Amino acid sequence: MNFHWLNKANFDSAVPSLIAGMTILVADPASLAIQKFVTGRTKDLEDSFKLLAVCDKAKLKVMLKTLKNDLPEAMSAKEIWNYAKLL
Repeated sequence: MNFHWLNKANFDSAVPSLIAGMTILVADPASLAIQKFVTGRTKDLEDSFKLLAVCDKAKLKVMLKTLKNDLPEAMSAKEIWNYAKLL
């Protein structure tokens, strides 16, 4: 599967963060959670639930609405949002 659009979403949502005295772009947890759900490997799914627990739910909802037509049927925006509401 080709999910370059999801990598672009991660990059577009990245925020500058100061780490060890250097400013670097860090992917937004909501965007990264979506990517990990779509990837679907066991470790990615575990990570995605951890990210959902700390991400901004309002931002996640906006991202899911934006990406809903691009997400695969196996992991739809509605399914990800339902998981987020449980946390």
